[in-house]
Amino acid sequence: MDVKMKIYQSSTPMPQVPNKGIYDLLFADTSFDDGQIVFKECFGDHKEISRGQLKLQLHRFGLGLQQKKGLKKGDVVLAILPNMIGFPIAVFGCVFAGLIVAFANPAYSEKELKHIANLVEPKAIATVKPLLKQITNAGLSIESCIIMDQPYGQGSTFVDDLLASESDARKAKAVTVNDLNETAYLPCSSGTTGLPKAVMISHRNMVSMLVTLVSIPHFYDKPWRAVAVAPFFHAMALANAVHLPLFKKGSYVAIMQRFDAGEFCDVVKNEKIDFANLAPPALRVLMAHPKVKQLNRIELMCVGAAPLDAELQQRAMDVFGCEIAQGHGMTETTVGTLGMQKKRKLGSCGPPMPGLELRVVDDDGNDVKQGERGELLVRAGNIFRGYWKNEAATKETFTDDGQWLKTGDIAVVHDTGDFSIVDRKKELIKYKGYQVAPAELEGLLLQHPKVAAAAVIGIYDKELVTELPRAYIQLKPDHKQEGQSNVEQLAKDLTEFIAKQTSSHKRLRGGVRILEQVPVNPSGKILRKEIRALAAKEENEKSPLQAKL
Repeated sequence: MDVKMKIYQSSTPMPQVPNKGIYDLLFADTSFDDGQIVFKECFGDHKEISRGQLKLQLHRFGLGLQQKKGLKKGDVVLAILPNMIGFPIAVFGCVFAGLIVAFANPAYSEKELKHIANLVEPKAIATVKPLLKQITNAGLSIESCIIMDQPYGQGSTFVDDLLASESDARKAKAVTVNDLNETAYLPCSSGTTGLPKAVMISHRNMVSMLVTLVSIPHFYDKPWRAVAVAPFFHAMALANAVHLPLFKKGSYVAIMQRFDAGEFCDVVKNEKIDFANLAPPALRVLMAHPKVKQLNRIELMCVGAAPLDAELQQRAMDVFGCEIAQGHGMTETTVGTLGMQKKRKLGSCGPPMPGLELRVVDDDGNDVKQGERGELLVRAGNIFRGYWKNEAATKETFTDDGQWLKTGDIAVVHDTGDFSIVDRKKELIKYKGYQVAPAELEGLLLQHPKVAAAAVIGIYDKELVTELPRAYIQLKPDHKQEGQSNVEQLAKDLTEFIAKQTSSHKRLRGGVRILEQVPVNPSGKILRKEIRALAAKEENEKSPLQAKL
């Protein structure tokens, strides 16, 4: 080991990762007669499925793809699906058949869908009837679509017509995974800097991630009754809500298709939920909901996708009466790098997950001293293989020696061994040579009693030859009228609110804008490219709200 490197690791040892593919790990020792309910839809007809039924159905689905669609090992199936029991049937059916599953957000624009389809070139598309218009408008073939919810016709295939017979399915064997580095999944990156990229997740990546997750102290050391509201196509839910409950036998997942605070509280109560995984915006809504007391049976909430400051974390724990553990990860790490541990430093993401190695480096790649800011680098078995058909982007994402993933996140390591993510490297604002972290200002703005959500970007000022921090604000419902009738005063108040709490270079010299809603992706991350697009429209206009400081 290079003595100049300062490598951080978990104090918890990680068991040896089994030499198995995803199907063998999750289903090889599952009986078709296993009656333990593992997934239940908390909407519609409230369908549920047991482990044994899931195994049989995925066998039927995978065998049908081989026999009736002629798909062969290594072919790609694109899943454009909402949260539903059909999701794991389709995904694991493809894994059984040796196929690669690519994932697309059902809310993607036609342009984004066309881009993903052109990139991964799917031989089939698993979807639902309400999405067919969107899919065909993107130029994708209706004949390639397998409809998972109801018959449609017009050349599409209804799932019931695809499924192989039960007798054949019971006898069928999964396609052998000869190399655990074979790609299993192609989830999409957030695409905050352009069109989405397809992230190559191998069998080894997912198996390593699952072993890591169950090795975290007091995280998944027992089967949980969990509620899943994050979209399954997202890396966090794909690992934590779709795979992990099958790896940790005895687990149960109540599936929701969208977040509604009242419905969430009812699901927790009715399904006897004791574990939840949420984004910080959902915590805020739940804390103020009249049914919040129904959440008092939850033992552990895990939070990711966006920063959770120490004050909000403590208040949420007081309201919910349970531990709240933060985590950090990205699609390129299969899901996790840091945290998901109880009783760590409030406001931090916690320590490294078991089995991972982390470094914090400066712009020249040199390791910084503990307590100093730097980019977080990661090396582990759960680190992705690269971007599908994009060698240039892959090369840029790793260090020159190809050993370390450059997360693009700016981290600080505390003396407790806990890590805090203080910003994204590429999102840092430079004001006259001084670095301004948007996440810091966003965290402060969220403490203002009128602010529901906030996004901060840098606006380049040609006259001053520097970037100026600008805030985009979503007001709480009770104050939205004020955002229409008294905009200038509100902007002034928010500007002064920040000025009182920060050094001079962090003031909102770029001004304040009021939005109906701050745009975020399904995982709760701010869509800064959309914010920047709004700013671009004002490029040649002098804003009446710009602060003159």
